[in-house]
Amino acid sequence: MERVNILTMPSFVNAGGRSVYIIKDASKKYELDWSKTDEDLNVLFGFFSEDQPFDLLEFNSSSSAKVTYVIGANTKLNYALAEINKSVSASRTFVVDINAEFSGGLAHFAKGDSKLDMTFNLVGTGAKALWRLATITKDNEKKSFNVSFNHESKNTYSKMENYGVALNNSSLVFAGVSHIKKGASSSSAHQVAKITLFNEKSIGKANPILRIDENEVSASHGATVGRVNEEHLFYLTSRGISKEGAIKILTLGYLNPILKVFETSEVGKHIEQLIGAV
Repeated sequence: MERVNILTMPSFVNAGGRSVYIIKDASKKYELDWSKTDEDLNVLFGFFSEDQPFDLLEFNSSSSAKVTYVIGANTKLNYALAEINKSVSASRTFVVDINAEFSGGLAHFAKGDSKLDMTFNLVGTGAKALWRLATITKDNEKKSFNVSFNHESKNTYSKMENYGVALNNSSLVFAGVSHIKKGASSSSAHQVAKITLFNEKSIGKANPILRIDENEVSASHGATVGRVNEEHLFYLTSRGISKEGAIKILTLGYLNPILKVFETSEVGKHIEQLIGAV
């Protein structure tokens, strides 16, 4: 199915000076390619449909654009953000309404330093957000990813899974806050962060934070930062695979979960090639 560029659709400017796009037809697949747009845009995309889920692919992020996504009541958005060309510093805000669901993730394999902030505001009862991230840092790159969830209503749910591989002299940081606010009872927040270091000079930091201001909730976080499993590396090399080949196999294994986010997209195959080219 051909993808439709959201920015070619009708819009209007609201009181805050933002360009607002209202999308109601979930039978189409949508894309947002920033290489074809003005980087200074201040935009809000609203998705509203109770019939079937939306599908959105975003790539070539703009560092200066201000972007907010609103997922309307009883609406589901499947979202994929791919950074495979150039690194930028960018931010995205998602507002998830009553019984709405966000499911998506980021594949970040662009070269260079970068910083990305993702904020999810679960404002409606029963709102849900599922997030996955996979990235590789190499050479002297410094990358930082801050993914946060604000649980503002009852029975909201969030889950974050961040996976990273640090090579050479690079630095990788995973951070974020899952905040269950007062009044958001019966909510759940879960975080997982895993960084694998392939070099003794590689730096990895995982800083998951839980802020709980309400009773009768469930929350958990797990963070693992460590060297590559030497037993796995030895096993592969003892079977005649070169060390370089073994590193590629292990890297693909560590980052493979993100490919599920892109399995219906042409970008998925390209991402798999980039992981294999490490």
